[in-house]
Parts: sequence; structure tokens; C-alpha cells
Amino acid sequence: MTDSADDTLTASTAGLSPTVVSHVEGEAVIIGDNARQQISYYGDIIVRVDSLEELPPKPGEPPYKGLTYYTEADEAIFFGREQLSDDLAARLQTTPFLAVAGASGSGKSSLLRAGVIPRLRRRNWLTTILTPTADPLGQLAAGLCRDETDLSAADALRAQLAADPQTLRRKADQLLARAGAGRLLLIVDQFEELFTQCHDEAGRRAFIDNLLAAARANGRATVLIGLRADFMGRLTEVEELRALVEQNFALLGPMQQEDLVRVIAEPARIGGWAFVSGLVEQFLSDVGQEPGRLPLLSHALLETWARRAGHVMTLKGYRAAGGVEGAIAKTAEDTLRRLDGPGEQAIVQAIFLSLTELGEGSEDTRRIARRDELARAGNPAAVDAVLNTLAGARLVTLEADSVQVAHEALIRRWPRLREWLADNRERLRFERQLEADAAEWQRLRRDPGALYRGARLVQAQEWMQNGRALSPLVSEFMSASAVEAEEEARQAQQLARAGLVRRFLYIAAGLAAVAVLAAIIAGIFGYQQNQTAGALSIETTRAVSAEVDANEARATSEFNEAEAQAARATSEANAEEAVSAEATAVVAQGEAEAARAEVERLNRVTRAQRLAAEAENLLVRDPEDALLLAAAAYQGTNLRHGTTTGEARAALYHALASPYETTLMVYENETFMPLIEAGRTEEVWSGHLHSARTERG
Repeated sequence: MTDSADDTLTASTAGLSPTVVSHVEGEAVIIGDNARQQISYYGDIIVRVDSLEELPPKPGEPPYKGLTYYTEADEAIFFGREQLSDDLAARLQTTPFLAVAGASGSGKSSLLRAGVIPRLRRRNWLTTILTPTADPLGQLAAGLCRDETDLSAADALRAQLAADPQTLRRKADQLLARAGAGRLLLIVDQFEELFTQCHDEAGRRAFIDNLLAAARANGRATVLIGLRADFMGRLTEVEELRALVEQNFALLGPMQQEDLVRVIAEPARIGGWAFVSGLVEQFLSDVGQEPGRLPLLSHALLETWARRAGHVMTLKGYRAAGGVEGAIAKTAEDTLRRLDGPGEQAIVQAIFLSLTELGEGSEDTRRIARRDELARAGNPAAVDAVLNTLAGARLVTLEADSVQVAHEALIRRWPRLREWLADNRERLRFERQLEADAAEWQRLRRDPGALYRGARLVQAQEWMQNGRALSPLVSEFMSASAVEAEEEARQAQQLARAGLVRRFLYIAAGLAAVAVLAAIIAGIFGYQQNQTAGALSIETTRAVSAEVDANEARATSEFNEAEAQAARATSEANAEEAVSAEATAVVAQGEAEAARAEVERLNRVTRAQRLAAEAENLLVRDPEDALLLAAAAYQGTNLRHGTTTGEARAALYHALASPYETTLMVYENETFMPLIEAGRTEEVWSGHLHSARTERG
């Protein structure tokens, strides 16, 4: 490409200043006029040659960071946000709190680290930067104690932060006094992790309360938070935080094209690298004006540099890398193809699924995972080898004990990862919830109330049967849940059995008491009537008997219902407790049968007592009937149980001692004795009795 009028023309394009259409190898690319002028400034690193394919790459350090954010050490090659960095540093001089929000990929992390921090360090500020992760209080304590020699200092400080929101303010004063610095800048980057990764409500609130107390104390601490713009709504969950953000807020928008030219060209100029003519324009055209595309540009620059010819980055290398839009996916796919050892691709899938936080009404985000968590994806040595390969491709970043994807753009722009997430989303949600619940159980000092029960326990056990790798804590949590559920089921069954037995003993005792009371009343009434109008009639006796029978029927009905309830309770037991529940049900059935037998025995005793009392009442007026009733009372218990009541024995003795000669004849009557012995006393004292009588002389 040349600078002649034939190669460029002025055009008008919506959203851009007066534009220039450049022809790059027959293709038109549109860039702004200001950007074109800025490119002209770098004419000394624009190479106007047609072919450089034969030149091998010149050795050297890459001038771009790819998907990795810029740090304080990268200040010399951090361009495009210089003016904004100056503005934010100036604002922080006058406010104790500032929130910087922008789209994912707008460069927030690099701005805070490589733009703001160096400017404030030069003003004698002490700086600490952290991301919340799943344990924001732990991260805060670790950041404030990074220079401590006592290894337990961070744990002690974490406990203090959890208990007292003034702890951060006091710790800031101590650190500043020790360092001789003028002010402490605490930066909380990726503030959205407080909502996506932290599931400890109390810890989250304690973290926020410490930030608010430090920012409002008019002390020597300044708080700067960076978060994705789509999480701004979550700040309203804490009214004090929302109000503070409204007053001190900066929104990070997309870069202008002239700023992007410096992002592209300045690091190359500093490192001694060059571009083939038209390549810078191609980068600008492809990156477009959408917010959040900086990591795409940075990665495409890095991959194009990796395919350089000599010291020159070429259009051929750019297209081979996949361009701005496809470079991330191409790098990921190329890396995946290289990992073709036994089980390695399955390990890659498990790693990236673990490094993705599922969005709840928002886009999926990156997730920091512990190394020991990822080690469960396969053989630990194989997992380490895969991680090192992924880190070498700049797809993940490795820390001492943690791993994360290099940038969320990888999650959005790699189609294969999107497919993995779609296929495993529900499983991942369940696993993350299980991990969070196990952590909560641990935080509550393994309180049994936090364990799984019922359907949740069954679901988790089914998940375990699929061979999922468990963390040691989750394994302990599941084992404790199973033991606790088994113990609770055993105790519930014991209580149910004990309640069933007690219930029927109470019913039996109640029936016996009612019947005895009826017999006593009948005896008193019979005695009084004997003095005046004679003994209680057989019809009255039948009525009392019918009442006892009705009570017994009700007791039997309640017994059957209780048995049905016990059966339903047993059927609802967990599958793994079925054998134990069946054995327990057999025991319960035996105890229930014993209770039924006790009810029957008490009913017979009660009936015998009632018949004996009636026999005593009839002894003078109708000795034959008295003898039959006394015999029925005696035999009604003796034939079944081998024992008799004292009342039955006494009534029989009194009847046998009667002076009426017909007594023995009636007692030995062949018609009624078999009925008595068979327990069919109702027939004796309900209609047939009159036929056994003899007239008194």
C-alpha cells in the first residue's frame, strides 16, 4: 500500500469522524481520519514490501500481553489509557472511595494495575490490590499481611475483620505508620466475584462493612473498586454501598481509534518490531467500536507477532492467527489438538469447566480454582502437564495455588467451550451448590443442621454414583449426611414404635378403667336395687357389654390406622435404608401384635369383672343366673390365659355355696357348659338362660 491518491479516498461512515478507506491486498478497510494521521506518525515502523515469507522470526520478547492483563511492571508498554489514568489518580486525591465500571474486556484490570497504581506510588501511596474470590475476608487479610513474617497473622486478622468493621481502618493506620507512607490505596478488582463466587452472606457483608467504614472514616485509607458494568445492579443489595457508588463513579467506555493505534504501535516501536503496510488498518477495522474487545485485539496482536517474518508482523501471519475475531478460538483449538495423550482432552474439558462461573441472569464469568481441585480432573501429574501447556499458550494463568482463565473473552469466543458448558450446565450448578453447602457446614463448625437430608441427600448420592471426583471436604460432608440421616431414621422409627405401643396401652388401660368403673357402678346400683326392687337386669348387662364392644372396635380401628401410618412412613425411607427399615417394621409389627393381645386381655378381664359383679347382684334373687354369670366370668379368662380375676373366683364360690338345690344342676347342664367353655357367654346371658332355670319350690 502507498500513500497515493489512488490508494485512499475520503468517505463518510456513521459513528466515525471523516474516514479513510484503505485498500489492503484488494480489500477495503475503513478507519477514521484521526487514526490514519496517527498511523502516519509511525511511518518508521511501517514496512512497504510485498513478501517477507522467507525470513525466519527474529528472536525477542513479545511486545503484547495477549489475554493477560497488564501489571504495574508493564507500565512502560501500557498505552491508550494515559489520560484516563491521570484523571482517576487526581480524583483519588480528593475522595476516599471510587468505583470504576466497564464492560468485560474494556481493560479495567490493566487500567487499575498499570495505569493508576504507578501514578499513586510516585505520590508515596501504599497500595494493595486483591480480587474477592470465594473468600473475600481471607483475601483482604492476606493482602494486608503480605509483609508479615508470622504465618498466622492473616488468619487472626481475618477473624478480626469478620467481627469488627473498624478493623480495616485500624490496620491501614498501622501499615502506613510502619511504611512511612502518606495514604493506603486498597483496590478490589473484579468486585463482581463478591456475588458470583462468594456464597458466604455473613462474610460478604463483613467485607463490605469494612470497606465502607474505611471509606467514611475520613482516615488515611482510600478504596477503589473495579467491576463489570452488568453487575452494577447487585450493588443495590447494600443501600450504603449503592449510595456511595452513586456519588463516586467512573464508567469506562471503548477506546477511540487514535488511542488504539498507540495500543498497537507503541509497544512494537519500543521493542524494535514493525508492521507490513496496511496491517495496522486491518487491526483497527476488525476490532470495531464495540466495548469489551481489547482482549481480542491484544491476543490477535500477540499471535500475529508469533508468526512474524524477521522483525515484521505480516498480513499473512495475522490471517493465519485467525484475526481479531477468531484468534482466541484458533489458539484454543490448536492447543487442544496438541494435547492428544491418553485422557488429556478430557482433562482440558474438566479444567475449563472448573474455571467458569455460571452466570445467573448474566454472562458466564471466569472462576478461580484451587490447584488441588483441578488435580481431581485426572492423574495429578497429567493435570500439571496439561496446565503448563495451557499456560504456555496463554489461555490460563497459574499462581502458586490457584488457576484462572487468562480472560473471560476465552469463555465467550471459544465455541467448543460454549458447547461443553451447555452440555454440563445443570451438573455444574449442582456440584457448585454441593461445594458451597459443604463449605457452609465447615464454617458452622460441622453443625448437623447443615447436612443434607431426604431428597437432596438422595440426589447427591446418585450424583456420587456417577463417579464424580469429590474434594475431601465434600466427601466428609456426604458421609456425615448419610450417617446423620440413618441415625435420624432409626430414632424416628423407634419413636414411632414406642408411640404405637404407648398409644394402645393407653387405649387398653382406658377401656379397662371404664369397664371396671361401669362394673362398680353396676354393683352399687344392683345392691341398692336389691334392697328395693331387685338386681340389675340382663338387658342392662347386655347394654354395658355393647358399649365395651364398641370401644374395642374403635380401638381396633385406631390400631389399624396407626399400622397404616407406620407402613407409609416405612415406604418413604431412603432407598439405602430399605433393609434396615424392613427389619425395624418386623419388630414394630411384633410389638403392635403384643399391644393388640394386651388390649384383648384387658377387655376379657374387664368383662369378667363386670360379669362377676352382676353375678353377685343376682345371687339372692336369681341364683341360677348368678351361677351362669359367675361361671362365664371364671371361664372367660381361665380358658384363654390360665388365670382368673379375684372377682370371678369370689362370685363363683358364692354361687356354688348357694342353698338352692338347683344350682349344681344348672352348673352341670350339658346345654350351657360347652357354651361357657367355648367363650360363648353372650348366648348364655342373652336369651338361652331362661331355659336352664327350675322353678323354686
